[in-house]
Amino acid sequence: MTVKAGKVATKALALGEHSSISATWTEGDIIEVWTADGTTTKYGTLTAESGGTASTTFTGELDAAPQNGEELLLKYGSPDYASQDGTLTGNAKSIDKICDYALATVTATVSGTTVITTDADFVSQQAIVRLQLYRKNDGAALVAEKIILQFGETTCTITPSSPTDFYYVAIPCGDDANVWTDFAISASEEGTAAWYEMNASMRLVRGKYFTAQASPAQLTLSRIKSRINKGTDCRKYVGWEVYPNGNIAPKGENPEARIGYIAYVSSSAVDHDFPDSRIFVLASSDVSYGGTDNFIWGHSGVYRNIAVGCHNININPYDYPYYPYNDDYGYDNTNILQDYGFDAHPAAHVAWNYGAERPEGASHWFLPACMQFMRLVGGEGTSITNKYDFFDKMDFNLKHDYLHNDDGYWTSSESVSDNPTYWGYAFYLSTSTSIYWDVYEGPGDQTSANRFVRAAFVY
Repeated sequence: MTVKAGKVATKALALGEHSSISATWTEGDIIEVWTADGTTTKYGTLTAESGGTASTTFTGELDAAPQNGEELLLKYGSPDYASQDGTLTGNAKSIDKICDYALATVTATVSGTTVITTDADFVSQQAIVRLQLYRKNDGAALVAEKIILQFGETTCTITPSSPTDFYYVAIPCGDDANVWTDFAISASEEGTAAWYEMNASMRLVRGKYFTAQASPAQLTLSRIKSRINKGTDCRKYVGWEVYPNGNIAPKGENPEARIGYIAYVSSSAVDHDFPDSRIFVLASSDVSYGGTDNFIWGHSGVYRNIAVGCHNININPYDYPYYPYNDDYGYDNTNILQDYGFDAHPAAHVAWNYGAERPEGASHWFLPACMQFMRLVGGEGTSITNKYDFFDKMDFNLKHDYLHNDDGYWTSSESVSDNPTYWGYAFYLSTSTSIYWDVYEGPGDQTSANRFVRAAFVY
């Protein structure tokens, strides 16, 4: 098979004089030959006979013969946009090495064992943006140590080897020659723990080069909450770290300073006592009291019918699900329980009085209600559908075997039948399931089972 790649052939190797991407072919360049009808049959590969110019001839033997008059798709390169490092050329992760991707469509003429085609006009499948960042507060150049680039379903982390005040980013443009592409860029500043974010929308054209200048705003709980209120999907922030001043950053940026994780975002209230609450934050570590105590949620012979008695939830206690599944009052539940004091309800008391700082405008630390905990492991509003993924994202260290009195985390919900001789149940969460644990006489001995506290606040 022989194909002539015409002079309009482009690859993402260099910038032209008129804001377009231009390139010359290199001898030995390889293109793949595919069907163009959606059946994705690969016929073989062709090799460039010469280089140094904008046009060349590709030849090679195919593994299978196309039909006479068949339309063929020619592919140059295999893009890896998620691994680019912010440079145009010069290293193994620069755009010219891993994002160089161009396509052409030709028609085959078959004569015996020979295939010739119409000329191939290759078109790059991405635009290149030269991105320059400035801090919004003072207009100074933001020299980024790390950049998270998000477009469509793709997220890539750019870690420049030598941070500068501008970066090259290849962004795919899809199937149309002219498209609107929305992308978000989060950047950490060199030498600090601060993270900034910009959202851009510009008309990107395949094979073109653009310059973008932006002043990203520092990422805080307040900014994220404002975006949620405006209808922006902020589930990508689940798992991000929260700091005492309200700043947020990707997991692992500054674990020594964090006070918790963003565990859930929602357009509606995440706790009934805070109608404007949109963000649920879990403590970054287990809340403890002296480091050795076993925190019993309640005591034998004593129950507090929180879900029903205080929130007027009128549900038959014999029906499944039980009361706690309908209880979204973690803050109020914990407040009520902690008023009984440490001896009566130590887990609630410890959580409510947890000493870690909270950003201004946040509630007390409290025990999440059972329903709230369940939402965290795959309910609407999170980007996590598997509870094991949730635990990994949050750095949880829950034991897996709850049947052998291993560790669990208390919630503030309680279920009890209307027969006072029946047991009441305090809930806790394990990686195996969320279950109720008997706190009266009966199966399990609460004095020998370690029960820790996972506190939370809402914002």
